[in-house]
Amino acid sequence: MQTVPEQEREWNRLARAENRRCPACGELIRFDEQEIFKKRNLCTYCAEMIPEKKD
Repeated sequence: MQTVPEQEREWNRLARAENRRCPACGELIRFDEQEIFKKRNLCTYCAEMIPEKKD
């Protein structure tokens, strides 16, 4: 059985408590998606599917 690291458990609790969801698909943001969420406000899948806007 694999144990989830404390940092990941904390992130999961925070994501649920603050309802951190991808605005495109509604999925909760996973621990490994934090960076892309900070940059694009999307989950990894949606960030790959939705082109980034060029200014």
